[in-house]
Amino acid sequence: MRIGENSLFMTITHQNSRSPFLQYGYPVLCILSGLIVAQVIATFQVYVSNIELQASLKIIKNAGYLAIPNQTIINRLQEFGPAFYGGLFFTLSIGAGLSLPAFGASWIWVRIFSSKTSILLLLLIPWLLSLVLVNRHGFSPFVSAYFLFIPVTVFRMTRKLMPSLLPGQFRAFKIIHPGLFIILGFLWAWQMGGNVFMDVRDNLLLSSSLGGKLNAFYYRYTFYPAQVFKPLNRKGLKTCLITQVGDSDLKEALERELLQHDYLPLEKTGQMDLILSKKGEEILLQHGGKTVMTTTAPRFLATGPICLKEFSQKMDRHVFFRKCVFLSLLTGLPAALYLFLFVLIRSFAALFFKTNVSGVIASFICFGMGIALLTPIISGNQKKTEGKSLNEMLESDKRQERITAFNKMLAKRLEISDYPAYEKLLRSPHVPDRYWLTKTMAFSQNPETLKDLLAFLNDASPNVVSMAYWALGLRGDKSTLPEILKRIPISDDWYNQWYAYNALKDLGWTQAKPYKISHRPARTNADKKIQE
Repeated sequence: MRIGENSLFMTITHQNSRSPFLQYGYPVLCILSGLIVAQVIATFQVYVSNIELQASLKIIKNAGYLAIPNQTIINRLQEFGPAFYGGLFFTLSIGAGLSLPAFGASWIWVRIFSSKTSILLLLLIPWLLSLVLVNRHGFSPFVSAYFLFIPVTVFRMTRKLMPSLLPGQFRAFKIIHPGLFIILGFLWAWQMGGNVFMDVRDNLLLSSSLGGKLNAFYYRYTFYPAQVFKPLNRKGLKTCLITQVGDSDLKEALERELLQHDYLPLEKTGQMDLILSKKGEEILLQHGGKTVMTTTAPRFLATGPICLKEFSQKMDRHVFFRKCVFLSLLTGLPAALYLFLFVLIRSFAALFFKTNVSGVIASFICFGMGIALLTPIISGNQKKTEGKSLNEMLESDKRQERITAFNKMLAKRLEISDYPAYEKLLRSPHVPDRYWLTKTMAFSQNPETLKDLLAFLNDASPNVVSMAYWALGLRGDKSTLPEILKRIPISDDWYNQWYAYNALKDLGWTQAKPYKISHRPARTNADKKIQE
């Protein structure tokens, strides 16, 4: 077996000496191996989550509640497509975020420390520590698989595919390439504020047809992976069981409080997100047969959101994993894209130029492309609009000025229909215009704008539709409840259904069996008596 492995390695090494792509592109092959492993794990992880969610939603729907997502999405949960496409989120985030450090560790170990065993033991420390941290709040097999198999695969692939160092190959651009990469990374980090993803969406993705398709793809499938690692209090509908509560008034009050926070009381039908029972003077909040925390009836009824949030935090196993995913989106994914582009350009340049020259050329081209992509974001964050009125900014040909105007109006809660540019913006072909316009309409006091806002529920962009629902919820006009309820069952977009459901909640609607247009009831004398 060892002879076969050595033969394979010698073949690859020989090919590396002849092929520019294999000579310079081995990092891409190594990172791709990690991404493939990540995609396999992620697909199974999202699929298992989808099947569990489907079973829960069927119970909720059969009990007579309004199910979010609706039946159309429930039927898709058992399909392979949503699991695969949803898994891409983890592949391009945690997959890239783990593959790059593993590649770097293997490269450093071989190139700098000549594969010394003592150094390898040191490199294993952060890896083993990460495995401990992801399971600190309870063992998670899929999350553990990411941190176990991705680094091992990439590390081994890097060691096997890394070609021998050619004379002068490392020195040629050992300062230029890292230097330009660091400068580019610093410039991007400098511009990225709290709205980093929104800036990229408005100024990069939505500025082209391809970017718009990528944006739509993201919002269509983002809820599937999000369901995997959201804390319980951030998920949509939760199942609960109230048991061993003899007082009917108390049980009714507890049900009402739980419904306010989307914990839907059910009969015992299987695994529940929350089992709430009474033991003496204590209220027990349980999950999986274990008591997670205790409280009292008066405290629970008075501070339900706080108690339920604490319950969710105590059950949350994915705190460290979520942080790693978010960090990977900010660093791992951009770095992986940069690496792929660099290798592609360098491999092509190596066909015409010497080794050192092709590396320098690729470095400068990648740096220039990074600056070109950053320019719209820098312009979008530019606040210098002195001497221009809000209406002039709204009518400007520059998208960034229009967005700046919308943000100023939102900050001051100004009436959008008072501006002459309003009618033109209603017909704007640009998604960011319609998106930000619907947000400002949330604070409009003009009854005429309600009709325009309802029309945006038919917009082609899921981002615009979601903001239309959000705005309807904030406006507080309960006459829109039937329209929102009518649209939820026929929607094929989980993202918009979630916004529609939150709009219902903002308008005072609560779940009931069977679901209907109902408003939050005032607290009864029984509620007040229990709290006392």
